[in-house]
Amino acid sequence: MKFAHVLARLTGAPWFITEDALVRITDLLQARLAAGAFNGMPGGVMPAEVDEPDDDDLPAESPGLGVVEINGVLGQHLSLMERMCGGVDYGDIVSKTRAFAQDPTISNIVLHTMICPGGTATGCPEAYAALQQIKAESGKPMLSVVTGQCCSAGYYLAAACDSIVATESSMVGSIGTMRMVEDRSAALASAGVKRFAITSASMKDIGNPDRPMTDPEKAHLQAMTNYLGGLFVRDMKSARSNIAEEVFSTGLPYYAADAMRLGLIDAIVPGVDLVLGSLAEANVG
Repeated sequence: MKFAHVLARLTGAPWFITEDALVRITDLLQARLAAGAFNGMPGGVMPAEVDEPDDDDLPAESPGLGVVEINGVLGQHLSLMERMCGGVDYGDIVSKTRAFAQDPTISNIVLHTMICPGGTATGCPEAYAALQQIKAESGKPMLSVVTGQCCSAGYYLAAACDSIVATESSMVGSIGTMRMVEDRSAALASAGVKRFAITSASMKDIGNPDRPMTDPEKAHLQAMTNYLGGLFVRDMKSARSNIAEEVFSTGLPYYAADAMRLGLIDAIVPGVDLVLGSLAEANVG
C-alpha cells in the first residue's frame, strides 16, 4: 500500500470522524512513511499487518437475527489493502443489510458497532439514505447496538435504525465534519527548500502543504466543510428530533449516560449478547 497516497487523502478530504482518531491515523501513516524510507522501500510501501478478530469477541448467531458488524474506520470504494488494514466499506454495510432484509428467515436487523471513530464524509450520507430505504421497504425492525465507540460517520449510520442502545462505557456522538490541512512551509524554509506549484487557476493548488493558506482559500474550505456538516445535522434532526442542540454546536462525543440525556441513544444495555438473546427469544416465541 502506498502510504504517501493515503496520507494525501487524509489531509485533503473532509471527514466525519473524531479529531483524535484522525490525528492518530495521520501520525501512524507518517511513521510508516518514515520507516519505509529508512528501509529503502520505494513510495513508503510497507507490508500489510492484519489483526484477525477473535471469534470469542463476537456474539453467537441468534435465530431470526441478521447482525451487521461494524468495527473500524469507514470509507467508500476501499481497496483490498485498505480493508485488510481495518477499513470498513459503506457499500459492504449496505449490501449486508439489504441481504438480511431480503432473507425471509430474518425478522430483525441489528447494526452492532464495536469500535468506529467515524470515516470519510464522501459516501456516508448516501449509505445512510440506503439503510433508511432498506428499512422502509422491508418493514423489518432495525436496531443499533453500540459496545465501544460509535462516533461521527458511525453514528450517522446508526441513526438510520429505529433505535440506538449502548453499553454504559460506550462513547457516541461527535456529529460534525472536519478537514485537516498541513502547513510545512516553515519546515521547508528552515531546510532551505522552496517548492512551487505552477497552476492554470488562482486556487488550483488549494491545500498545498508547501505554502501558507490564503484567507480566500480558508474561506472556501470552511464553506465546503460547513456544507457537509449541514447534511449531517439535517439528517440527524430528521432521524432523531430529540437530540439536544448543544450536540450539534459542539461536535462532542459523549459516554452513554450523557448520550441518553442528550437524545443520542434510547437506552443503556449491559451487553450485546443479552440484547440479541432477548430479540431471539421474541422471534422464537
